Amino acid sequence: MENEINEKLEMHDQLFDQLIKQVEVVEKREYPDYKAATAALRELVINLKSYLDQVKALVDTLLAMKIKHRLDLKTKGVIIVLAAWGIFTCLSVGLNISQHADNNTLRANSFKYRIIRQTYPIQADKADSIYQADPDAAEKNTIELEEKASQSDHAGDVAEQKEQDAKVAQKEAKTLKKETARARKETLSGNKTKHKN
Repeated sequence: MENEINEKLEMHDQLFDQLIKQVEVVEKREYPDYKAATAALRELVINLKSYLDQVKALVDTLLAMKIKHRLDLKTKGVIIVLAAWGIFTCLSVGLNISQHADNNTLRANSFKYRIIRQTYPIQADKADSIYQADPDAAEKNTIELEEKASQSDHAGDVAEQKEQDAKVAQKEAKTLKKETARARKETLSGNKTKHKN
């Protein structure tokens, strides 16, 4: 683009030079009626050439200028926008990750339900009819049943732990009885040998 502009300016410069030469040729001829007109024309062309020189100088300075855009990080607006953009990006990424995890869970649950439907179609139809009749009540009842099952599992675990503790305590008691009995025997047998001597 710079080359095109410079070529056009040079072409106009040459044109004005030729025009000045032609006006000078006309001035040299002895036409009395045209002397004032040719002098004015010559002055006009010289003025146009000086304007063209000024335009060339301006174009050269404009072409030499390099426009640089930069972001000043000290500006409050820029800092606020960058902070908001960063927060928005973090929230979007976090939301997308959680949605991805939820979608995987839903996909797995859907697949499990399809397996149950194929294996136990009657029970699956019954579950569908219960849910479709009253979804809120079905959800509430399911949560209550899960809590009761969890409590009974916990109670069963506690009872099993206590039973195991009782078995360990019984084994320890038997071991202590045996040790006590053996210690008595040793004590009694030791006393009998002393009496015999």
